[in-house]
Amino acid sequence: MESRQNPLAIPELVDHCISLLSGDGPWSRADLLSCCLVARSWVQPSQYYLFYSPEDLAIRGSTSISQLFDTLIENPHLIRYVRSLTIPSATIMGKMCRIPFAHLQRVVIRTDLEDLEQWEGEGVKPQLQQILSISSLRVLHLCGNVDLPFFHPFFKNLSPTIQHLSLSLRYPWNEEDFAVPQASVSSLSLKSLVLSLDSDEGTQSLDNALFYPFDILNLEALSVSHPFYIHWDSIPKHTKESLRVLNIYIKYSTPVDLSSFPNLTTLRLDNLTCPSCVSTILSSIPSPRTIRTIVLGVNCFFEDSDWAPLDSLLSSFECSSPPMIEYETPRQEHDELRSEFPILMSQNRFRVIYHSDHSDWWEEMVYKI
Repeated sequence: MESRQNPLAIPELVDHCISLLSGDGPWSRADLLSCCLVARSWVQPSQYYLFYSPEDLAIRGSTSISQLFDTLIENPHLIRYVRSLTIPSATIMGKMCRIPFAHLQRVVIRTDLEDLEQWEGEGVKPQLQQILSISSLRVLHLCGNVDLPFFHPFFKNLSPTIQHLSLSLRYPWNEEDFAVPQASVSSLSLKSLVLSLDSDEGTQSLDNALFYPFDILNLEALSVSHPFYIHWDSIPKHTKESLRVLNIYIKYSTPVDLSSFPNLTTLRLDNLTCPSCVSTILSSIPSPRTIRTIVLGVNCFFEDSDWAPLDSLLSSFECSSPPMIEYETPRQEHDELRSEFPILMSQNRFRVIYHSDHSDWWEEMVYKI
């Protein structure tokens, strides 16, 4: 009789099964810890998902982020599993930089103007530069009320492997904030760029920020969110032609002529308040139409009287392969929203997506590039 291999001994199958436990639920951490005790072959994949993002592990459990880093220092074999890192303060930064991370792919730095004096006092600049120079780094977020001049010294030695950059800037900024000579900046050829303003007050032109000094000629995804005013004509023609994903915040943007984005496949519109805004933008889509997905962002708000015109407008998209329409919502109201789009539903071109904010959508969509 032919012997059969125990499926629990197949590494690829074990890894896939354990990966299903690495979601956002409160049970994930306990389940992954239990998996470590099942068999020796289960230890490594369980530890990989446990320590992939230490801050997520701290949020879901009772362990503090500081205790987690102590664990990594005491058990250096676990360091190789860390791929994502959030730096919340100068105090934590000092402990982080004692850890020789070698496989980091994503770094998030959360800082405000009030924190900069503390960062200077802790003397963490050399340590931060060490983190930002890791050769495996692909994604960098500068979150909070970012003061660009503070980060100027780091740009010269950024890891050249960074492809996805997100900047949340302070308001208002000054012209000298962008006065960084190109020669003093690491040669980053970005695939995606997010620019947002950490303020709900006023507007500010984005023209300087778009050229702030990275290579965006081959940019494939651009997100301009929150109160920015952008002159779309200031974007280089080559960049427009290379863009495949575009997210725009409608309220403050100048009218967008989508005919200058001939290879766009995904369009996300945020802060929409009336069907006429949608009509104006969609009417500029060039032919042949390459757009496969149109997303109505989580900050879109429509009156009850707008649903029928919006359904009619989006369902009458004239092309051989009309795009899928995705409507984001922060609440579990899928059935209610589906009933507002009967024509799109009959065409199987409408789905409701649960997202809490823009960053959820961006990471799912763009970091696959």
